Amino acid sequence: MNKDKPMFRLLPLAGLLAAGCCAAAVSVATFKQVMPPPGLYQIDTDGTIRMPDAGTSARQQTDGASGDVTATTTAPGGKARQDFKGDGPIRFCVPAHQVVPQVLPANLGAAACKTLSTTGGGDSIVHIAQCAGGRYKLTVRRLSENTWEFIDHADLGPTPGAPSMEALRPMMEQMAKNGTPEERAKAQQALAVLPQQQAAMDAGRAQAMAALAKAQADAKTPQEAAAVAKAMQAMGQTGIHMQTDARRVWTRIAEHCGS
Repeated sequence: MNKDKPMFRLLPLAGLLAAGCCAAAVSVATFKQVMPPPGLYQIDTDGTIRMPDAGTSARQQTDGASGDVTATTTAPGGKARQDFKGDGPIRFCVPAHQVVPQVLPANLGAAACKTLSTTGGGDSIVHIAQCAGGRYKLTVRRLSENTWEFIDHADLGPTPGAPSMEALRPMMEQMAKNGTPEERAKAQQALAVLPQQQAAMDAGRAQAMAALAKAQADAKTPQEAAAVAKAMQAMGQTGIHMQTDARRVWTRIAEHCGS
C-alpha cells in the first residue's frame, strides 16, 4: 500500500494522522463527528511554499488516484512547470485501533511546541500551536459523508543550527526517478556528491565562525563587538522566512484497510 510522501517535506502538518489528533482538547462528540473514522482513504494534495523575501514560491499538486505530480515554481525571472508520473494511488490507512498520536509530529520538535488554542464545533476542528520553527495552524473539516479536508498553514522563521543540504534530497530523488534522461543523470550525480557538498559547506561555515570569533575578540568598541555578535547569530541560523500552505482532501474508499 502506498503512503503519501510529498516532495515538499516542509509541509509538516498535512501528514497528521486522521484519528486522535485533538481528542483531548475538544468534546468526544465533536471529535467523532469531525475526524475521519477507521478505513482506507485516497488523498489529493495541493501544497505551496512561499519565500516572501526572495519573491519565490513552489507549488506541488498530487492526484490521489494516480499519484501524478505537477510541480510549479515561480521566481522573479518567471514561472516553470514540470509533470511527474506517479507510482499509483496515494492511500492512507486509519486503523481501527491505534495509539493516540501527538497533535504535532515529532519532526517538528513537538515537545517544544506550545498549544495556543484548540477549538471545535459543527464540522470542524482548529488547532494553533507555537513551535521553535514558527507558528502552525491546522484546520480539519468534514465535507461530506465520505470526504474530509485537512488545511494547514505554517509561518516559519530562521531556526538555530547549521544549514543542511538534506532539504534538497526529496526534490532531487523525485527528479532522478521521474525526469528526462538528462535530468535523471544530473539528479543522480547531484545526489552522489551531496555528502561532499555538505562537508564543504560545514567546513566553510566553521572557518567563517572562527574569523568572526577573532573579530569579536579584537573589537575596539562595544559597537564593533555588537555588530560581530549579530553576524555570528545570523551565521548560526538556518533558512529564511517561509510560509507554507497545504490542502489535502481525504476520500474514504473502504471501511477496512485490508492486507
